Amino acid sequence: MLLLALLASAGVHVGVIGIYVLTRPPPPALVRVEVGGEGSGFVMSTPGGIRCGDDCLGHFTKGSEVKLLAVLGDGATFEGWSGDCEVNPDYIFECTLEATDDHTVEAAFGVMPEEVEVAFK
Repeated sequence: MLLLALLASAGVHVGVIGIYVLTRPPPPALVRVEVGGEGSGFVMSTPGGIRCGDDCLGHFTKGSEVKLLAVLGDGATFEGWSGDCEVNPDYIFECTLEATDDHTVEAAFGVMPEEVEVAFK
């Protein structure tokens, strides 16, 4: 915090003091996304800041709600989230966190199993 005090000078009444306080906003919270697994896909965020298929970082205003969305690549499945994120039980591709501090979230993508033909006799 920078504190500046302006004291009386020529032409200004003695005893008049102006105090100004300048503050910086708090540093942003960092959200690290680690993408893993055998399959392909990427993760994106709302608000924007993360869109990656590999490990990446996003900077968010402290206290803001961040939603992460897993997007499947061709022939991929989504195996799930782990880390500092609450999974939406109605839509497993989405998880939410409050950016109060730095967080790490993992997203795992799998591979769609090959089709197997079964013949009955």
